[in-house]
Amino acid sequence: MTLRIPFYIAITDLLLYTMNFPNILFTLIFHHPWPDPICGIIGFASNLFMNLNMTLSLMLSIFIYVRVCRNEYFLLGPYDWKLILVVLISSVLLASFSSNDYGNDTWWCASSHKKVSYKKKLYRKRVV
Repeated sequence: MTLRIPFYIAITDLLLYTMNFPNILFTLIFHHPWPDPICGIIGFASNLFMNLNMTLSLMLSIFIYVRVCRNEYFLLGPYDWKLILVVLISSVLLASFSSNDYGNDTWWCASSHKKVSYKKKLYRKRVV
């Protein structure tokens, strides 16, 4: 599993690149971001792939810590899909918390600073 997670991280890097390159290239050519429905999809996908990448990096660091510091080795074998399913579900949930906040920003499509972010929504729920 320790050898497969860097491969999965490379795949999410490629997916993140395929989302961000057209996003920035469109702005470079036309001097404004994508129109609204497409921009929301690009913003959601970019956030999803970034969350996937960071979650996989977290899993890799946990596996390396357990293997090096605890001197234990996990052979997940045919149960890799369960770990990938947990990573995918958690990333989709994190990206969907702010599903209404994606849209045009100044130069690209992302979580728009013009709208309220999910961090503020969660903070308001916690305070109230």
